[in-house]
Amino acid sequence: MATPLFSWLYLSCAFLLLGSSNLVLCQSSVPGLYIFGDSLIDPGNNNYLPQSGSRANFPYNGIDFPNKEPTGRFSNGKNAADFLAEKVGLPLAPPYLSLSKKTNATVVVTGVSFASGGSGIFNETGISLVNNGPTTEILNETDDENTVHNSFLHLIETINKSILATTSIKISYPKFTCLIHIQPLKVIPLTKQVEYYSLVHDQLVQQLGAAGAKTHLSKSLFVIIIGSNDMFRYFTNDSKVSKQYTPQQYVELMAFTLKPLIKKMHELGARKFVVSGVPVIGCSPLQRKLNNTECNAEPNYWSVKYNDALQSLLTKLKSKLSDINYSYFHLYDAMNHVIEHHQTYGFAEIKAACCGNGYLNADAPCYDKLNATYCSIRENHLFWDAVHPTETASGIFANILYSGSGQFTTPMNVEQLVKA
Repeated sequence: MATPLFSWLYLSCAFLLLGSSNLVLCQSSVPGLYIFGDSLIDPGNNNYLPQSGSRANFPYNGIDFPNKEPTGRFSNGKNAADFLAEKVGLPLAPPYLSLSKKTNATVVVTGVSFASGGSGIFNETGISLVNNGPTTEILNETDDENTVHNSFLHLIETINKSILATTSIKISYPKFTCLIHIQPLKVIPLTKQVEYYSLVHDQLVQQLGAAGAKTHLSKSLFVIIIGSNDMFRYFTNDSKVSKQYTPQQYVELMAFTLKPLIKKMHELGARKFVVSGVPVIGCSPLQRKLNNTECNAEPNYWSVKYNDALQSLLTKLKSKLSDINYSYFHLYDAMNHVIEHHQTYGFAEIKAACCGNGYLNADAPCYDKLNATYCSIRENHLFWDAVHPTETASGIFANILYSGSGQFTTPMNVEQLVKA
């Protein structure tokens, strides 16, 4: 039987937005939003992973978020999942790891986000090294010369192994030398995200009762936006997986690996899925800087091939699991459309990142301690950093996902999915 606390949470028609004083009215039939994915929709789970090298809880991230503080979102403000929550009349889904050490009653029935920056469909994707969240070791200039020398050797070796870094970084300050050590990623891979959801499912059953939890979850939305990091992992210098698989084999394996995870969600009550394909990753500032500011055609081509495999997977799942409904978001096509018609959407800059430094602002992450700078007018930039969209761009994509035409959402958009 449901506890009084959860009965009140479940039936109440007024919720306070997380971190905001704005009131959200419970006007839709969507009781919960459960989010799985990567840094495109991570609300700050990696903040709670001390060893993670893929964090965004530092300036200048969050500069346009309420209170103008970094939350762990890889954005200047809200991400697409935040906008989607607002669209369906729900508060922003909190990071699961911010709740996991508290009592069961704190698991909000209005939704939880398991998304983790740097994660992928494959567990191995998150093991790679990235330069999103470096730690710094400040060495006094009186330190032993061998210590400094060995540290730089370690730095160079580490960066050479990094899937994103292309050059070493040394920053000098008066009386100090700052060594940037790229940390091994510690993220929440999709398999672990689904495991965490199984715990939430059990908690909901305990609090709402079996019948109540079943009804609640059947009407909730399950958002899956993941795969970009898997693609980046393949199309990088010295990629081990590119030596193991052809591109065709790899994208098919991505879809094959995703299938049982979606089925597991279904076993645990999920019935309405919002699934996104991967974006035009070859047109990110990170890829453009390697190709004289032009889009990189090869990863774009195989992104399309993966998206085709993903759509085929969803069609087959629907034929076998007749009680599910889904909205597939053609993020690649939507993003390509925005790039081709960027002036219509108010974007003056589509190649360079707003925040970072170096060529196209893509040589280092958006981190104040790495001498990053940021643009004054974020609204006219498509990209916030080397790979992530600005708040404005995320809002545009969320609008298309929610109420867009069949050109970008199939077989229905989210607004229609809610009513299905």
